[in-house]
Amino acid sequence: MLIWALIIADLVSGLLQTLEFSFYRVGLVLKGLIILGLFVLYLTRLSNKTFLSLYLVMLILSALWLIGFVISWINIPFFDAADSLVVLNRYLLFFILATAFVDWSASPTFQDETKSIFENFLALNNFFIFAGLIFGIHVFSTYDPFGDMQGFSRFGYKGLIFGQNAVAGIYTLGVAYLFRETFKYKRPKMVLLAITFIAAIVIGAKATWITAMLIAGYYLFKYRFKTFIAIVIPTVVILAYVGITYWPYIQQNYFAFLVEKYESLDFYTFWTSNRNRLLTDTMEHISDTWTFINYITGDASSYVEMDFFDLYFFFGVGAILYLYMYNKFFFLKDKSVDNKYFFFIWMSMAFVAGHLINSAIVPLFFLLYIFSASPGLESPYHKIAASSTAV
Repeated sequence: MLIWALIIADLVSGLLQTLEFSFYRVGLVLKGLIILGLFVLYLTRLSNKTFLSLYLVMLILSALWLIGFVISWINIPFFDAADSLVVLNRYLLFFILATAFVDWSASPTFQDETKSIFENFLALNNFFIFAGLIFGIHVFSTYDPFGDMQGFSRFGYKGLIFGQNAVAGIYTLGVAYLFRETFKYKRPKMVLLAITFIAAIVIGAKATWITAMLIAGYYLFKYRFKTFIAIVIPTVVILAYVGITYWPYIQQNYFAFLVEKYESLDFYTFWTSNRNRLLTDTMEHISDTWTFINYITGDASSYVEMDFFDLYFFFGVGAILYLYMYNKFFFLKDKSVDNKYFFFIWMSMAFVAGHLINSAIVPLFFLLYIFSASPGLESPYHKIAASSTAV
């Protein structure tokens, strides 16, 4: 299936890049051809209103990008035109894939296929995460995949996925998917859920720690309250015991480090992993270089790895249109309180981190999460799917 081809292409490129091959974009060539083929295919089927609306959005965003691009090309000597084009393609990837997913979802087996793909991928990547952990394989490391860091380096193993932001986004979606399947849809996946939850912690990113805990706490509190109490109370007792018993060690090796970071960086800098300083630099850049038109169209650049800010810097007011469509698709099949809670978590991540909305791979898993959901009675999904023909 094309979805597996897209995933494998991205994983191969990331692995070759980590292994420092001179030409590591071989997988991206395959992926690019698939995406281009999908774009051309649905371009010929604009009589479908859903396809037409998605292509109109891409056209508007591209027009805003082009205006900002031309202004930046003229006014900014160090403007990276090639990088701007790459980032544009990442933003448009979501809409091209969304078009294909809407079409494929007309098949009665597509929902089961999305579940199978998601679960098999998580099982595969979990294996490489734990292999990296057990055998200390640098290639699978979250923060030191090249094995060239000296002295202190952050702990974590990400498996086959390239980039800690991308793996954090995928595993947040994966944990939410498995909790939804197990507790809401009564389709138990306890073994895969437990292993994936532990893998999310082993990744070592603050984002996966926080989101995994928030998702687990919500589903256990709502659907398994007795289990929630049975887990929380012993956990608190154990943590208290460990904290008291090993306090000198914790204070010396962990607490002192956090205090140092807090004092030297301030809390917001620590929380955003220094991205707020990138934002400060970008605001100075805007003050020096932006014209009146840029405040409407953006400047096709200004990359700070905080998705909400990046959207505005890149597309200007087009960011509103982008987020509107993003929100519309997220609730296409599931408008439940559970999904609204997760959307809040997801958007909170996007506010302080990047590579969730603007990513070469996360949008694919974002759509797998959306289309693996069971539609609610109030959802317009059936009408949309019925108006499409499966590829």
